[in-house]
Amino acid sequence: MPTVSVIIPTCNRANYLKNAIESVIAQTFQDWELVVVDDGSTDDTAEFMKAYRQKGDKIRYVRQNCNQGVSAARNRAIRESSGKYVAFLDDDDQWFPYKLELQVSFMETHPDYGMCYSQLKIISPSANGSQKEVLFPPIVAGNFLELLHDCHILPSTAMVRRSCVKGDWFNPKMRLSEDQDLWLRLAQRTKIEPLEKVLATTIIDGRVHAAHDYIAVRKNTISLLKKLELVSEYRSYWWLKERHIARIRYELGRDYLDLKQYWMAAKYFAFALMTDPLVGLMVRRPGEQGFKIALRLAKSYAAVPLCLLKGIFYANR
Repeated sequence: MPTVSVIIPTCNRANYLKNAIESVIAQTFQDWELVVVDDGSTDDTAEFMKAYRQKGDKIRYVRQNCNQGVSAARNRAIRESSGKYVAFLDDDDQWFPYKLELQVSFMETHPDYGMCYSQLKIISPSANGSQKEVLFPPIVAGNFLELLHDCHILPSTAMVRRSCVKGDWFNPKMRLSEDQDLWLRLAQRTKIEPLEKVLATTIIDGRVHAAHDYIAVRKNTISLLKKLELVSEYRSYWWLKERHIARIRYELGRDYLDLKQYWMAAKYFAFALMTDPLVGLMVRRPGEQGFKIALRLAKSYAAVPLCLLKGIFYANR
């Protein structure tokens, strides 16, 4: 049984897959198995994987038909694997060579922790040859209440102790925010440690990614928070879950306002206020105090009628 099972779901990304796999092969920690689950690719992924399959049994290729989604692909790979720890890698991301070594070292010396995660470096090349680098996600404490407020852990940065999850890991009905759903369920049952190190990277090269649809992601996050069951220890914090739903609805209002879809903006601003009349406090900027907080609250209430007026004005033009 290997120490780490590395899981890569893929679909029509053969041109990215090589860099991801090679970053696993280059790890300083070598007691791993890699399971690549092909979620119904129609490109040359199967042909590309033949060379790796011939190198030995550390790398396995599993194909599932009908494009069942990333959740089903990851769940299938986990069932096909046996490692003590499970580490996820998206097919268009890469790990730094010491990623597994550092995370396994932490998990082995902290048996009461069920998960750890790191930061990821996002590289955005520009037309003039320069590049912009951003670290994501912002490191926050790994306890449930902190993650409920700000849960942006990326799969390629995470390592999970297998014994901490029973049944399906990812909700197969979810194609967005499925990772956030798992992290929040885990955070209620085990300790999560943020490692303040950059252990993975990705290059933004203009490819379309479902996570770039911020409106869809926010709506999916609202849906998962509504369905998220709280264990007995956190059941009294149901109101906090509602406050975060209100905040995301308010952010949706801003999204639609930016798109000049005023009726939709008014709808989500109104939903936010009905969920939490003090939602303005949740969206205030750092450092705002006194009069500025009062102004922020006033703006949250003014958003609905202003959007309605704009909607009427532009509808009659």
